[in-house]
Amino acid sequence: MDFKEAQIGTEVTRTITLVNKSKIPLDVELMESKKGEFGNYFLAVNPTEAKVKAKGSLNIELKLNPQNRVPRFVAEMLIKTQG
Repeated sequence: MDFKEAQIGTEVTRTITLVNKSKIPLDVELMESKKGEFGNYFLAVNPTEAKVKAKGSLNIELKLNPQNRVPRFVAEMLIKTQG
């Protein structure tokens, strides 16, 4: 996800879509691969937990709100599933 150059004190939002192609509902939990990593980059994820209907989809919002200069970074997000 590229947030381009977000200005300090502004919020930039990007949306990704998670698709469940199976015939059963899917419980998902989104989390940081390293604890506290998103906070270091002023990055928020919404929702962090949800149920995706069978053959359905879920929009996931990623928000970047830098309070100081943040150099280009890479952060991994894990998706834990059950269903």
